[in-house]
Amino acid sequence: MDDDQQWAETPVKRKGPPRWMLGCGCGCLLPGFFLVALAAWGMQFAGQATNPRLAYDALAGVLDYDESLMGRATGQVDDPGTRDLESHEDPDFELIFGIEIPFSKGVALFYFAHGVRQTDDEFEADEDAMIAILTRLPSGQSGSLTSSKDGGEPIQIEVQGVTLQGTRYEEMESDVSVRFPMGTESVSGPGVSVVVLHDVAEDPDDPKSKLFDVVLILQRPVEGGAMVTDDDVRAFLAPFHIGPDR
Repeated sequence: MDDDQQWAETPVKRKGPPRWMLGCGCGCLLPGFFLVALAAWGMQFAGQATNPRLAYDALAGVLDYDESLMGRATGQVDDPGTRDLESHEDPDFELIFGIEIPFSKGVALFYFAHGVRQTDDEFEADEDAMIAILTRLPSGQSGSLTSSKDGGEPIQIEVQGVTLQGTRYEEMESDVSVRFPMGTESVSGPGVSVVVLHDVAEDPDDPKSKLFDVVLILQRPVEGGAMVTDDDVRAFLAPFHIGPDR
């Protein structure tokens, strides 16, 4: 019996999924695909994706990370009968959704948020709020993730001894869900997209294995907010295993 089934059978301690979560990233291919997928696959997959333990497990299969990503260690042991993460608390970026999408041939989506919340079905963001979206998708498709009112500025960012290629936008759009799982509203703000990993083999031991890219989108969900800097990207990626200089 997996964690999600145990949660469903423990009504006393049960906590439902968050009422708001990121719908999908950046106003182009993925929002429609994601919402249709949720409708087709039902609440079972949504429940798995919003279970912190399952989401972190799925993330580990896409990109290695340090325990610090999960927040401060509490010394407690996670209770498999709840959806809480008792072993850690107060992460800088909360992982609110994460899953390898079934039947997608390896596409995986992970959504993090800092300084955002939902109040009375309305999305609210602090001045320093940030949305982070990590996506694994087949190599060569990273350009389908972003849509913006400006063409963006090509950038290179040194992270952990490697150079990441990306684009900085003065304004980009994202769909944010405020009524789980289907109600969304559009938010705009400055952002950055970078290719974190490029042409990673699904099976390193198979020379014919499918190749994937891992793409990061960082966005301030506030129109007219401060630009997302290279240091913002480095700070978010610090717990992840990106390059040799860690």
